[in-house]
Amino acid sequence: MGFTTFTGTGGTLALRDDSLVLVRKASAPEVLGEARALPPGASPAVNFIRAIQGEEAPVCPGEEALPVVRTTEALYRSAAEGRPVRL
Repeated sequence: MGFTTFTGTGGTLALRDDSLVLVRKASAPEVLGEARALPPGASPAVNFIRAIQGEEAPVCPGEEALPVVRTTEALYRSAAEGRPVRL
């Protein structure tokens, strides 16, 4: 897996080695969670559709996906407005 970071005024959020790691300024890294992989050949979109149709359980439940959506929307808004956006 690649290495992706988001840096803000309070620290850095990094996705690396299938882990989401938060590094706050002046503190030790804190692992927030482990990424779960889909089975080989599986598609997140197909899993989502099958979950809606009641054919299989969602790999990522809504409770876990919501913070990701909020963070993604804040990243886009920050880029569009050229300013930090609070979550």
